[in-house]
Amino acid sequence: MKVTRSISLAASGDNGLGLTHPLDCNAWLIDSGEGLILVDAGVNLDNLRIEEEIAADGYRLSDIRYLVVTHAHADHAAGVPHFLRRTGARLVADAHEAGVLGDQPLLDRTMAEYIEAGLYPEGFSFPGAPAGQIVRDGERLRLGRLELTCLVLPGHTGGGLCLYGRVDGKQVLFAGDVLFFGGRINLLSTFDSDLLRYRESILRLEGLSVDALFPGHLQPVLNRADRVVRKAADGFRSFSIPPTLL
Repeated sequence: MKVTRSISLAASGDNGLGLTHPLDCNAWLIDSGEGLILVDAGVNLDNLRIEEEIAADGYRLSDIRYLVVTHAHADHAAGVPHFLRRTGARLVADAHEAGVLGDQPLLDRTMAEYIEAGLYPEGFSFPGAPAGQIVRDGERLRLGRLELTCLVLPGHTGGGLCLYGRVDGKQVLFAGDVLFFGGRINLLSTFDSDLLRYRESILRLEGLSVDALFPGHLQPVLNRADRVVRKAADGFRSFSIPPTLL
């Protein structure tokens, strides 16, 4: 689903726009003019539906050059091996999330806990994958007309790779599960969540000019997204916790 001239929504579950499988995150497709960047890959329960959305916007899977994983949660990354096979893209992640994605025993243990909690169906599995490119905070990802800055913003998880830069004339942030519509965050009680690091990450975002926000769930913010950042930052500055997604 086209959202702007260069940005499409390839997947979105029930905690979003209901475009694909109910457990999918928002997966964003960015057109550089010389290939595509796919941000996140969904939950791996109906990949054909995501492929249909990509085709409906006039793209081929072979156009995808980079698959960027914002973080190693199943709703964002269980589909990674499938789309790596189907696209031949390079998998991009930060060091922490690459470590989690490459640790199958850890993925198996945590998924058993999430299944027991009712978050995923019985029999669900989360296949890991090795990252083809591990990026550092501040590193640039370049493709065609795009030059996006990699921001590692921990809190929701121990890593958290976001992309920031100019797309279609606006300063945009692909935020994963760091920040959402309405100034919400997504603080969990998982093994690598960290409240104080989350606070630092949100306050850091306040130093950026953000016109549009493309989050991992809920709806995008196409204008005045700096207000969303400020609302979350104000919550932390008051020694409270901003409203959380879950």
